[in-house]
Amino acid sequence: QMYIQPEALVTVFLVASSIGTALEPWILGRLGLRRTVVFGAFSNMLGNLVKSGGLPPFFVIPSLTRGIYGTCALYLGFFLVGFAQPLFQCTPALLSASWFPEEERTLATSIALNANQLGVGLAFVVGALYVQSPSQIA
Repeated sequence: QMYIQPEALVTVFLVASSIGTALEPWILGRLGLRRTVVFGAFSNMLGNLVKSGGLPPFFVIPSLTRGIYGTCALYLGFFLVGFAQPLFQCTPALLSASWFPEEERTLATSIALNANQLGVGLAFVVGALYVQSPSQIA
């Protein structure tokens, strides 16, 4: 089993997020708001499937969880998730400008941004509830 450096995973995530942030206006201009968010959701889902090796415990791709392929899949998954992040975090202002009257835009934008952070926090709580012992961490 290969040693995976957590710092390298964070670096891959942040580099991908920077690339996604730089490309987000172009993607938004080409795809529009709805397709950009759907593309971001698909990239996020695909990245999570790749880095977890499938959909454990229901569907697992063994080659994505072991050896050099598993390590590469983990880094690729973190890259995809990092790339998808700006497609969600950079769009709430446009969403509120498109869907809400001017007097409601500040509230709509703040709710969207805070809901995103709430989701991140819930991911930590749910993950901690799901994994009960160190042996459950692959």
